[in-house]
Amino acid sequence: AIWQITKDHSLVQEKLIAGLITRAQLKTDKNKNVITRSVGFEEDVNVDLYEMQIVPGDVFLICSDGLTGQMEDRQIFTIVEKNLFQEGDLEEASKKLIEIANSNGGEDNTTVILIQVRPD
Repeated sequence: AIWQITKDHSLVQEKLIAGLITRAQLKTDKNKNVITRSVGFEEDVNVDLYEMQIVPGDVFLICSDGLTGQMEDRQIFTIVEKNLFQEGDLEEASKKLIEIANSNGGEDNTTVILIQVRPD
């Protein structure tokens, strides 16, 4: 399974939470590039913290919207599943995600970090 843990600090995310748009409308909304929080704009940084239980085998993808803006969740999951779980290669999975995001338009910078929780 794949799911987004964090929330974007954007106007469209706030509209989604308020029920004004659907998840499918996020990518085409005219305000999709309007951010509501950023680093360096205010003197103090308001940081979101998340806690969750992890188990060996869990995989975390830390990425920029340069990835998620160019690929659907299902496509991301399929690439990670193939390159990581079938071939065991985190680095190759990361490279493939960036390659496909760029080939799908690459309108923004793309950052990808994959982390797998290993057994003790």
